[in-house]
Amino acid sequence: MNYLSIDYLIVYAFLLLTLVIGFLAGRDIKDMRGHAIANKQFVFQKFTFTVISADARKIKKVAIALEKNGAEEDV
Repeated sequence: MNYLSIDYLIVYAFLLLTLVIGFLAGRDIKDMRGHAIANKQFVFQKFTFTVISADARKIKKVAIALEKNGAEEDV
């Protein structure tokens, strides 16, 4: 396989550009709060409900996947 073909070079350039943009955009972020809410000033309740709703969607997706696979209800 030729890993230096134009197709691979385009993918490498895209990944490198994405990495550089990510490092440049994230250089002011120092903690998880800065990452989660982009250093905005939110009321604690809004931040908490945002985290809870994100987890609830994950739990629902897992429950649906288990249901499709024939898992039991008490999981």
